[in-house]
Amino acid sequence: MRLSATRSLRFFVNKVRNIKLTIASVLTCRHAEPLSWDVPCRRLLTTFGPVTADEARRVLRSMPSKSSPLDFVLTPLLKACAGVFSEIIANLANLTFQHGSFPTRFRTAQITPLLKQQGLEATDPSSYRPISNLNTTSKVLERLVLTRITSHSSEWAAVDPYQSAYRRGHSTETVLLRITSDIFEAFDAGQSVVLVALDQSAAFDCIDHNTLID
Repeated sequence: MRLSATRSLRFFVNKVRNIKLTIASVLTCRHAEPLSWDVPCRRLLTTFGPVTADEARRVLRSMPSKSSPLDFVLTPLLKACAGVFSEIIANLANLTFQHGSFPTRFRTAQITPLLKQQGLEATDPSSYRPISNLNTTSKVLERLVLTRITSHSSEWAAVDPYQSAYRRGHSTETVLLRITSDIFEAFDAGQSVVLVALDQSAAFDCIDHNTLID
């Protein structure tokens, strides 16, 4: 028996909705301020710098050669003719930045549910992880935005020195090395160690957009 697309979609939509409702219920009357522990940014990011054809060409050539089912033009052709398509993509990116609006057609993704691990019940939607496959041009625009946000964060924002995710030169390897080092140092000093690991289900999908923008 296969997992139906309708049942799968309903499960993931309701999962995120229920988590959000639970969080809202817990925070009721608590007057929680998500940014209260943030160090104020020394300079606000109000605009994105313009994209040049050279920058768009570099990003395009760095993309994997695999294509998305939603692509209008196959990725290998985009990369082979990067000199032509980079001009178009740069113009599209600049229009997007100027108007503050992401093209509607590029917001659509093909969703593929992948089994989290072998042995799980194949007919149970909770056994799957939804993978979104976007149009390649959408991914290029995303990288152009990410470059600007990352540059601003590195120069002006107060990034926690212990954050390992989404930082150049940091990874799961560096955070594991740091944790292991801290544990051994504590043992050598005759101290006890407690490690608390938290995992928020559907964390990305539950991000409050207003908080994220702030």
